[in-house]
Amino acid sequence: MKEILFVCVNNVGRSQWAESIYNNARPGQAESAGTSVDEPDGFVGDWVGGPDLIIHVQNEEGPNIARNRRKQLTEDMLQKFGRVVVMAQPETWPNFIQIGGHIDQWEINDPVNMTIGEVRLTRTLVKSKVEELINGLVELEAQA
Repeated sequence: MKEILFVCVNNVGRSQWAESIYNNARPGQAESAGTSVDEPDGFVGDWVGGPDLIIHVQNEEGPNIARNRRKQLTEDMLQKFGRVVVMAQPETWPNFIQIGGHIDQWEINDPVNMTIGEVRLTRTLVKSKVEELINGLVELEAQA
């Protein structure tokens, strides 16, 4: 079982950033998905919604997410992870997402249609929350 699944709407920005940041610290333990992916298995860089600023901001700190595949969230996916973090707006959630237990919600705005400064602030917020999560896990592991 992998440690964590990060979920946003299109699986282009927030969830891809979080997966990348998490896997940089804990390789292979995170994945990402979207609640409303228009082209499952398509590349982030090919998204019709205009991923250029999202990719540019990610590239400032690396790694490049343009060739990451986009995944549609399914109910089965929720059972394959110890924890699920949902950043998608509640109106996009499928009925099988219920906050509680191993499913948490982070209220982080979608970077689509933001200015580059706003996209950077959003990525910084995602990074900060992921780092808090990792630090908490490291502390728990040290106590075990």
